[in-house]
Amino acid sequence: MALHAATVLLYPVSSTSCVSHSPRFRFGVSDHLSVCNRPRRWRLFVTCAQSSKIRVQYVNLGAPGTTPSGETLGSLDDNNRFPSASVRNKRDDRERQRIALADHLLVLVHGINAGPRDWDDVKEVLQSELGSKFLIHASSSNPTFQTFVGVDLAGKRLADEVRQIVWTNPGLKRISFVAHSLGGLFQRYAIANLYNARDSTIAGLEPVQFVTIATPHLGMRGSKSLPMAFGVTVLEELAAIFTVGRTARQLFLSDGELNEPPLLLRMATDCSDGCFISALRAFKMRVAYANVDYDQMVGWRTSSIRRETELTTPPNRSLDGYQHIVSETLCPAVEISKTRLQSHNVKKDAVLQLSLPLSYQKTVEEEMIRGLQQMSWKKVDMNFHSATIPFLAHNHFHVKYVWPVQFEGAGLIAHIKDSIKRLDLGHVVDMALENGI
Repeated sequence: MALHAATVLLYPVSSTSCVSHSPRFRFGVSDHLSVCNRPRRWRLFVTCAQSSKIRVQYVNLGAPGTTPSGETLGSLDDNNRFPSASVRNKRDDRERQRIALADHLLVLVHGINAGPRDWDDVKEVLQSELGSKFLIHASSSNPTFQTFVGVDLAGKRLADEVRQIVWTNPGLKRISFVAHSLGGLFQRYAIANLYNARDSTIAGLEPVQFVTIATPHLGMRGSKSLPMAFGVTVLEELAAIFTVGRTARQLFLSDGELNEPPLLLRMATDCSDGCFISALRAFKMRVAYANVDYDQMVGWRTSSIRRETELTTPPNRSLDGYQHIVSETLCPAVEISKTRLQSHNVKKDAVLQLSLPLSYQKTVEEEMIRGLQQMSWKKVDMNFHSATIPFLAHNHFHVKYVWPVQFEGAGLIAHIKDSIKRLDLGHVVDMALENGI
């Protein structure tokens, strides 16, 4: 096996069982070890300095300059020796058997300037709670700076990645998505690319749940959609100018050719770019998680797909069992007789200066809301006012155990997990009724 580098994960172990605890401390140490008589570079992470007993696990990082595979290679035995090939093969066989049993693909999509490793702890929790029926995959097709290439290009890459997973796992029957921030827009573009109008499937699978967390569905212009700009138009324009890439122009609704609607507006309808609304409607449930306050990147209105007049005073009390989740509302579909989507004649020089007329901006936002409200949504509001550092609200989905401030999103992940489990249980009941059980 060609190993170029690996992570050594150390977990505390109780005296009676090999139950790994949540890591509390972590630091890196470079070292050279001899594995299979060949020197390799390893990174050592100690997750609990107080533990007298530890379990060591090697995770393949891949060749330098490549994307880490995250492949677990095995654990040291009682004599601190690397496991034999036969032991590793048995582990690989068990992992293949587990994947073969999975029939529900759950795709996790990160946000801007991020990567699949952001989901590591969340993925572990979800896999443990949801069980072997779920194949949970953290998307790796748009890492870090690749998120700046544009929502459309990133969405197409995500769609290609999903197709590859489905092709290599023929036992899959259903599919769900969970995305954070900008990843929600990548997700919306990808499902339109994967949608089959003949049978309303996504990548040939039955669409189940579509979840977004703090996603700027309406873009980031006006009405404090970008809270750090304090609703000041000049600051929003400066943010758009100094935020590089096609993605920024699309988020600020300043993309598109002369007389062509911006991408986010086109994504609120079925058009030549894709069946965006039909693809969304195909899912059994759509859930939009939104921060009511303290999110400096994405405002409450744009992440919850609401008009300014629809925002009310947010509650402060968390729902039972879900810390920082303060409300959930099932919003029924609002049918429209016909779309008023239209191209507005915006001068090209105005577009290049990122200076949209206010009337045009309001019309675009209203059309996006009307388009996205054609199907029902469950809207879940989060309020991190009591968090250790509330102004980190946008990234509190990063449930990790290295620092106390990263525990705050546990209630959010628990809510997502329970929502998926309930919908999956409903699927099992429906199947039983169909089979006369």
